[in-house]
Amino acid sequence: RATACEGLMSGSPPISASQIWAVGTRSLTRLNGQYNFEEFTANGTFTNPFTTSGIVFVTICGGGGGGGAAPGNPSVGDGGFAGQIIVSRPVTVSGNVTVTIGAGGASATVGTDSSFGSLTASGGHPGATCTASDVSTVAVNTVARAGTTVYHAGNGERGIGLGGLGATSGGTVGTAAAANTGAGGGGGWANDATDRAGGAGGSGYCLVEWWD
Repeated sequence: RATACEGLMSGSPPISASQIWAVGTRSLTRLNGQYNFEEFTANGTFTNPFTTSGIVFVTICGGGGGGGAAPGNPSVGDGGFAGQIIVSRPVTVSGNVTVTIGAGGASATVGTDSSFGSLTASGGHPGATCTASDVSTVAVNTVARAGTTVYHAGNGERGIGLGGLGATSGGTVGTAAAANTGAGGGGGWANDATDRAGGAGGSGYCLVEWWD
């Protein structure tokens, strides 16, 4: 899952929603300037706050991938991948900027990219589907063993919030990730002929910070 959290230092855990959103509860000063921020949880426009141009710092994530579907008996879905997270990227703005918040992917579907102008955070990939013949190659989030009847659907990968939970019993669907987390959806688990869907990935998010 090396591509899921590009923009973070290698080996660093994804930042949590509380780490990002808590900044909105306090007023900071830097270089004798007033701290400002704007959050985007849906598509919108960032209005240039400067007289001409200036630098803002953008944290943005793409929509999470949907959890893997479970078609038929028996099969499990792995958890979806989180959308790419870019943290505090400096961007020069000289006019209004279009902000796009990516949608989370539906079951077994890739998440949509989020963007701040030309700065783009990619959507996450969906979880894989694992059947009785290939459970030995299942991804890390799924507990499954070849040649046995032990199956467990995978949890979605964490974004800026927790991923959706994988189905915990046969014949159930995966749980969707929360909105604006960019996290992956949980995988489904089929133990009969009925297909079980993976949960949807969480939609993206964008935080813009600047000092005036």
